[in-house]
Amino acid sequence: MRYFLIIPILFLFLPPAASAWPGRIVTAIDGDTIEVEPSMGGQRVRVRLHGIDAPEKRQPWGESATGFVFGFLYREVQVQEQGKSPDRYGRTVAIIFFSDGDSLQAALLRNGLAWVWPRYCKNCQVWQGLQDDARMSRRGL
Repeated sequence: MRYFLIIPILFLFLPPAASAWPGRIVTAIDGDTIEVEPSMGGQRVRVRLHGIDAPEKRQPWGESATGFVFGFLYREVQVQEQGKSPDRYGRTVAIIFFSDGDSLQAALLRNGLAWVWPRYCKNCQVWQGLQDDARMSRRGL
C-alpha cells in the first residue's frame, strides 16, 4: 500500500517531458531564430534554435546564415522543445527536425553558418564534430 503513495510522489521530482509538435517554417528572423506555424493550427511560434549560435544579420556571415534558413521556408518540421522554454525573450527553445531525421541545427553547423553553444548544449558531441569538420574544410565562418 505504501508504494502507491511513494510512486506518485516520485513523479513530482522528474523533469518535465519535452514537448514535440509538427509545423512548418514560415519565416527566418535570423540564423538561429525562426517562426513556425503549428500544423494543428493556432498562432505562429517564435523558436530559438537550441544549442547553437549564429551571427546576427548585421555581423559577418549573418546574412548568409539567415539566407540559408530562408531556404527551408514552408518545409514541414517536427519541433522538439528543450529545457526551460520559453526563454527570457519569450521564444520557444527547440531542436527542429526534418522528416529525414536531420535537424536545422546540424545543417547550419555542417555548412559553417553557426557555432555550437556549449553553455546551452550539453551532450552535443555530434554537432561539435559537424562544426569542427566545417572549420577544417574552411566552410563558412
